[in-house]
Amino acid sequence: MKLAFIVPIPNLNLIEQQEVHLILPHLLDVREDRLGDCYATFCAERASRGQYLILDNGADEFSRPRHTFQGLLDIAASVRAHEVVLPDVQQDAVATVELTRRACAWLVTDAGRTAYAQAQRPRLMFVPQGANFTDWCWAYNELKAVVSRTTAALEGGRPVVGIAKNYDARFDEGLTPCLRYIIGESSDPAPIEIHLLGSPKRLQSFAEIARSYGDRIRSLDTARPLVYAKARCPPHVQGEQQPYPGRDDRFFLDRVDEEFARTCMESFTFMATGHTIT
Repeated sequence: MKLAFIVPIPNLNLIEQQEVHLILPHLLDVREDRLGDCYATFCAERASRGQYLILDNGADEFSRPRHTFQGLLDIAASVRAHEVVLPDVQQDAVATVELTRRACAWLVTDAGRTAYAQAQRPRLMFVPQGANFTDWCWAYNELKAVVSRTTAALEGGRPVVGIAKNYDARFDEGLTPCLRYIIGESSDPAPIEIHLLGSPKRLQSFAEIARSYGDRIRSLDTARPLVYAKARCPPHVQGEQQPYPGRDDRFFLDRVDEEFARTCMESFTFMATGHTIT
């Protein structure tokens, strides 16, 4: 499992060597101190160095996607993203499936195919949502079918499934049922790749998922280490998890102490992989 840490814009130097990055489109629009321009430059440099860029749809920050999918593909072309997250609506299976169907229907039109080609044919990530596990499974199956048909028609790369972190708190067994369902239903010799959109607030859950499913999870993005660092609060004290401080409105704009940030990132890396940052 590869980690994609999300950091404040002034601390982007902390993740220059990451193999995978989650790009948040709203940060490209930040005008304060030209931070949006700094973020755009960072994205371009990462792409030029062969690092893997996933363009998020903004649903976690704004509850629904902030851009049309056409608009998101335009951004993907500008930052040279390798993968784009399709529309989703938190905890709403029907709305998520409907928005993704619309995006996929547009993608196979002449205009959609042109935009997709101009964006260098990125892979597509679908994100199942649901008010309960039954709804989530229905959304997973519907989305996998429509996105697989669309990528085949576009001759694009295999789709990726993203699992939202919020289900760690909503489902009795956290994210485990979602992972078990995806992995258990697949007899494909090339099973679908899994990305975790955020890490659970419960760090014990994070460590257990990494231990049990880390070899089947391609990647995970998280801002949690930097949130702890900004609050000057270590994730653990004497083996006990400290309360999660929560992100404030200036999280992406203010610099965090780098030494403390590296310590928190090291802690998450060890939980996820059993190894320290090199």
